[in-house]
Amino acid sequence: MEPYGIIAAILGAFMMALSIRGFLRNDISASSFLAWMAIWAGLSLTGLFPGFYSWLVAALGMATPIHFVTTFSIILLFAIAYQLNRKLDEVNSKLNSMAKEIALGGLGRERPEDGPG
Repeated sequence: MEPYGIIAAILGAFMMALSIRGFLRNDISASSFLAWMAIWAGLSLTGLFPGFYSWLVAALGMATPIHFVTTFSIILLFAIAYQLNRKLDEVNSKLNSMAKEIALGGLGRERPEDGPG
């Protein structure tokens, strides 16, 4: 086994443990947990069994396995960036909505400092 394979397997196992801990603490949703577990399992399998995906590399016409890993990683990172951007837009929209509600809600009420004095 190559040194990078050992590092990949250890990193995958460590990240699986962190993901399980986050899920048990309700820090991440079930769908995110399953997605990350699949990614970490894939990383661990790639490290432990580098020949595991050789048939896929050959079927896709890629020269070496590293081309497959690099291409797949970039595609995955784009998908994650899209999801993060979508969530960020959602949070921003909720914050704007809350700010408007708070600002408009304060207009009809008398503030204590404006009372008789």
